[in-house]
Amino acid sequence: MKIMKILILLFLVLLINNPLFADYNAINKDFLKFKQNTEKDFLLYKKIIDEEFNIYKRSILKVWSNAEISSPKIWVEYTEDYRVKRELNFEKEYIKISIVNPTGSEIKDKMLSHLEDMLSETSTTAVKRDQFLRGVEKRLRSSKMDILSSDKVDSAKVIGDAVTGYKNPNSKQIRKSALDLLKRGKVRRYSSKFKGSNIISIEIALPKESLKRKASLYVDTVRDFSNQRSLDPSLVFAVIHTESTFNPMAKSNIPAYGLMQVVPRTAGLDATKLIFGRQVLLAPSYLYNAQNNIRIGVAYLAILSKKYLRSIKNPKSRIYCAIAAYNTGSSNVGRAFINKASMRSAAPVINKMTPEEVYQRLIAKLPQKETRNYLKKVRRRMKYYKTK
Repeated sequence: MKIMKILILLFLVLLINNPLFADYNAINKDFLKFKQNTEKDFLLYKKIIDEEFNIYKRSILKVWSNAEISSPKIWVEYTEDYRVKRELNFEKEYIKISIVNPTGSEIKDKMLSHLEDMLSETSTTAVKRDQFLRGVEKRLRSSKMDILSSDKVDSAKVIGDAVTGYKNPNSKQIRKSALDLLKRGKVRRYSSKFKGSNIISIEIALPKESLKRKASLYVDTVRDFSNQRSLDPSLVFAVIHTESTFNPMAKSNIPAYGLMQVVPRTAGLDATKLIFGRQVLLAPSYLYNAQNNIRIGVAYLAILSKKYLRSIKNPKSRIYCAIAAYNTGSSNVGRAFINKASMRSAAPVINKMTPEEVYQRLIAKLPQKETRNYLKKVRRRMKYYKTK
């Protein structure tokens, strides 16, 4: 027994002094340091987001009784003095413009001017005009974080192409569309108890073909990146439709940005590792570029399917799990099968089931109702986009 203990001690001494062991320790320390720095960077990133949001919200509440802000399917923009609120609802397909204490009698002219401006706006100008995003971008760029941002976000119109039916419509086409929209608009005047404000607003339904037009703007980009990652383009279209209804300025407080609602901390870090060979945080300006956003979102879908869910043998079952994982994370998908956050343990159970059985189990057992509904919508919409 003593001889055995001596041999083990000798082995450990030799192992510790081995150069390969030293290299392993160095690599492990470097990895831990990198991980700690990445987490530290994200905490600073989130701190900047939260602080700038609070500043933005306080500014809105100085003029309005409620602080309406952009969401995944609604783009809200304020003029620099916050006295005009412009809202574009991508899901319910309407534009609403509201003005606090309007001056002058030519209200329709003012509404027309705002409509034309909205139809002319690009993602680049939208980011530059957004008081919240301006503050975030300025602070992110002045920090020492490893972060990707973009000065020119996108030259394509946020909504002008889809509403007018023209690709990069000119000023005459925009004015004609704005006049047509204005004729259909419902004007409402009301008084607010908040600071005795008088508010005039106009709500205008968008053309029935606008959803189809919005989707058509991204056909080439979706197909290119989907083919690059061996994914079905109908899956990507269905995810975009469900995440943002093709709102390129989509925003949520997770935070997540753009068409595919990319989360910088999770999807962003995984996708940048695959694409650039290193993990890097993505600024909102980078993700508001439609091409960047789709590239990152598609890469993350591929990672979910081919890395985290690679143990699932049936491709269709794997896609159903990847859709759910895009919304809730791959480990949470395992809970639907074994009541444990582990895909490694869940895979053998999944592999004994047909794809339809996998789908039905996910719909019945996924922990969050939001994810169950998300999976239903994406599967239904995949069928729609396969026919297009």
